[in-house]
Amino acid sequence: MYPEPRRVGVTPAYGIFARHVRDLELANIRLSFASEDLRPAIMCEDVDGLEIDHFKAEISAGVAPGRFEGVKNLTIHNSPALQGLTGR
Repeated sequence: MYPEPRRVGVTPAYGIFARHVRDLELANIRLSFASEDLRPAIMCEDVDGLEIDHFKAEISAGVAPGRFEGVKNLTIHNSPALQGLTGR
Protein backbone atom coordinates (compact mmCIF):
# COMPACT_ATOMS: atom_id res chain seq x y z
CA MET A 1 0.00 0.00 0.00
CA TYR A 2 1.11 3.57 -0.62
CA PRO A 3 3.07 5.07 1.03
CA GLU A 4 5.48 2.27 1.62
CA PRO A 5 7.70 3.21 4.59
CA ARG A 6 10.85 1.93 2.92
CA ARG A 7 10.28 4.33 0.00
CA VAL A 8 10.13 7.36 2.31
CA GLY A 9 13.50 6.72 3.95
CA VAL A 10 14.38 8.64 7.09
CA THR A 11 11.53 10.94 7.97
CA PRO A 12 12.25 14.60 8.87
CA ALA A 13 10.74 14.18 12.36
CA TYR A 14 11.19 11.44 14.91
CA GLY A 15 7.52 11.44 15.93
CA ILE A 16 4.90 12.92 13.62
CA PHE A 17 5.37 13.77 9.94
CA ALA A 18 2.31 15.10 8.10
CA ARG A 19 2.35 16.32 4.50
CA HIS A 20 -0.41 17.36 2.09
CA VAL A 21 -3.17 17.23 4.73
CA ARG A 22 -6.32 19.23 5.36
CA ASP A 23 -8.00 19.75 8.76
CA LEU A 24 -5.65 17.77 11.00
CA GLU A 25 -6.38 17.76 14.74
CA LEU A 26 -3.84 16.36 17.22
CA ALA A 27 -4.65 16.09 20.93
CA ASN A 28 -2.97 14.59 23.98
CA ILE A 29 0.27 13.65 22.23
CA ARG A 30 3.37 12.66 24.22
CA LEU A 31 6.53 11.69 22.33
CA SER A 32 9.89 10.40 23.54
CA PHE A 33 12.83 8.54 22.07
CA ALA A 34 14.91 5.54 23.14
CA SER A 35 18.15 7.34 22.29
CA GLU A 36 18.89 10.97 21.50
CA ASP A 37 17.48 12.09 18.16
CA LEU A 38 18.50 15.29 16.36
CA ARG A 39 15.24 15.62 14.43
CA PRO A 40 12.26 17.65 15.67
CA ALA A 41 9.38 15.79 17.28
CA ILE A 42 6.86 17.04 14.70
CA MET A 43 7.17 18.21 11.10
CA CYS A 44 4.19 19.41 9.08
CA GLU A 45 4.38 20.52 5.47
CA ASP A 46 1.60 21.77 3.21
CA VAL A 47 -1.14 21.45 5.82
CA ASP A 48 -4.29 23.59 5.68
CA GLY A 49 -5.98 23.64 9.07
CA LEU A 50 -3.79 22.25 11.87
CA GLU A 51 -4.91 22.26 15.49
CA ILE A 52 -2.61 20.93 18.22
CA ASP A 53 -3.68 20.59 21.86
CA HIS A 54 -1.66 19.17 24.77
CA PHE A 55 1.50 18.25 22.86
CA LYS A 56 4.56 17.16 24.87
CA ALA A 57 7.80 15.87 23.43
CA GLU A 58 11.34 14.99 24.44
CA ILE A 59 13.75 17.23 22.56
CA SER A 60 17.53 17.06 22.17
CA ALA A 61 19.51 20.17 23.11
CA GLY A 62 19.69 22.68 20.27
CA VAL A 63 16.90 21.05 18.25
CA ALA A 64 13.64 22.84 17.52
CA PRO A 65 10.64 20.90 18.85
CA GLY A 66 8.78 21.26 15.56
CA ARG A 67 8.88 22.56 12.01
CA PHE A 68 5.88 23.90 10.13
CA GLU A 69 6.37 24.69 6.45
CA GLY A 70 3.52 25.86 4.29
CA VAL A 71 1.05 25.42 7.16
CA LYS A 72 -2.07 27.58 7.07
CA ASN A 73 -4.57 28.11 9.89
CA LEU A 74 -2.31 26.78 12.65
CA THR A 75 -3.68 26.79 16.20
CA ILE A 76 -1.67 25.57 19.19
CA HIS A 77 -3.19 25.14 22.68
CA ASN A 78 -1.67 23.96 25.97
CA SER A 79 1.63 23.02 24.32
CA PRO A 80 4.43 25.19 25.76
CA ALA A 81 7.15 23.47 23.72
CA LEU A 82 5.48 24.56 20.47
CA GLN A 83 4.48 28.09 21.47
CA GLY A 84 5.99 30.67 19.17
CA LEU A 85 6.28 28.30 16.22
CA THR A 86 4.25 29.33 13.20
CA GLY A 87 3.56 28.01 9.73
CA ARG A 88 5.63 29.58 6.99
